Amino acid sequence: MPFITIITTLQEPLLTIHAIYNKPLTPRRGGFKNHLKYDTSARRRLVDFIKSYNWACTAIYAKLSIEIKLYIFNFIIKQLLKKEGF
Repeated sequence: MPFITIITTLQEPLLTIHAIYNKPLTPRRGGFKNHLKYDTSARRRLVDFIKSYNWACTAIYAKLSIEIKLYIFNFIIKQLLKKEGF
């Protein structure tokens, strides 16, 4: 359908129709803005695991990730623990 037909039907300016037409169907990734957010249950599971096992206090982040079956990056584990006060 030509732009002129759309403009006359919707009574919108050409720039608006053109911007909508060129917008991607799925949103683009915004880097760190769109990183996965982990809820309180994931943080609580991590904290409960650390409190349950003495060796977990000195374990590396990758080992903790494997043990609680929460496969995430080390810096995210660090952020989750920081939010919980560790």
